[in-house]
Amino acid sequence: MAGGQTPGSFSKNFAWGHTGLRKLHESIRLGFADVLEPVSRKLWRSQSQIDNPGLDLIPVNFFLHNAAGQLTVDELVYQAVSQPYSLRFDRLALFAFNLSQVGRPPLKGPGRPAAWANEFVKEALWQNGVWRRSALAKPAMGAFLKTHIKGQSYWKCQTNYRRLFGLCGYLTGTSPTVNSGAADCQSAWKKDPVSAPKRDPSRRRARRIDPARGAGRGCAARRDRCPVGRSVWVQARFLKRQLSLPVSTISQ
Repeated sequence: MAGGQTPGSFSKNFAWGHTGLRKLHESIRLGFADVLEPVSRKLWRSQSQIDNPGLDLIPVNFFLHNAAGQLTVDELVYQAVSQPYSLRFDRLALFAFNLSQVGRPPLKGPGRPAAWANEFVKEALWQNGVWRRSALAKPAMGAFLKTHIKGQSYWKCQTNYRRLFGLCGYLTGTSPTVNSGAADCQSAWKKDPVSAPKRDPSRRRARRIDPARGAGRGCAARRDRCPVGRSVWVQARFLKRQLSLPVSTISQ
């Protein structure tokens, strides 16, 4: 791809440690204050308890979409606020990152900071209906990202991106293909759709926002008029089917 992508804040080290993407789960939950309603970027950053002003933008890369100056609620946010942390959250986050269309930030930066990851999955990782393990090897991933990311930050992105696959348990094994779990989850979804979890009545009722229906109370937008486009609605449904997670009862 000519020119290459700008990776934005993802070239920085978020210091995930050995606890999976728990930091992402916690920062999303705190940033939204345990309420499933849109929040301004400024308020989210102040509430997320990520003290480093450069690192607090990294979680934003994982959201499927956002509006100007606002972070809206998608499937990943729903899972962080409504469900305890788990490996399934990690894998959902990776899928969301690969599909992210967060839009242009209010001041500066790339319009789609994870576009290079989407290209990697489509052009290198996903072949003939499966994930190829060879594409996740350091030399192969590095060679691809070097031609798809501007400047020398590609190697930092390679380290951070490959770390996500490791935290999700996708780097272990010797078979030529990687089992993402998508087929099993889709089969389970068809046989036994998952119901929304019961909420604690002592807590404020958290109204889940369907990205296809708008971002706030009383919003009459529908998927065909959604400012982020119908593709995001399709992607949100795809994520739910991929990982067979609890979903809302809002009609689709």
